[in-house]
Amino acid sequence: MNPPIPAIFENGVFRPLHAVDLPEHQPVRLTVTTEPDERDQPREGVPADPLAGVRIETGISDLVERFDDYRFAPKHL
Repeated sequence: MNPPIPAIFENGVFRPLHAVDLPEHQPVRLTVTTEPDERDQPREGVPADPLAGVRIETGISDLVERFDDYRFAPKHL
């Protein structure tokens, strides 16, 4: 079995992070397993953020600060 090839997805294309020993135009089968984003990993002395995944999925960066607004509707309407 071949070892996994680390890659990054850019502009709609998977780009290997290291040289790959394959001939040009060799058909391959990709199985994609996403790696955790290092920005979401707990750092020493910093508490883990239990909402990091939700923030990434929704794109809402201020979820904690405005939780009640998002849950119940803004108070300033």
